[in-house]
Amino acid sequence: VHTQCQQHDLLTLGLGPHAPYTVSDAPLRQVRAMADELQLPVQIHLHETAFEVQDSLEKYGKRPIERLFDLGFLAPGVSCV
Repeated sequence: VHTQCQQHDLLTLGLGPHAPYTVSDAPLRQVRAMADELQLPVQIHLHETAFEVQDSLEKYGKRPIERLFDLGFLAPGVSCV
């Protein structure tokens, strides 16, 4: 699909893992690697609710944005919404 989209000036393909509370570390690393390899933008939901932040603190001992940073996920081309 990526190759097909590159042929169209009006299409831009990107990756969109939902949010840190629904995606585990391994898939987040895979998304980062694929985005780097194919030079794709990434959009992810982040810090949307107090529950999300509290859940991350309990499970990982850090806020979601800290977790993404530690995973090397945050990079140019990443939009946190």
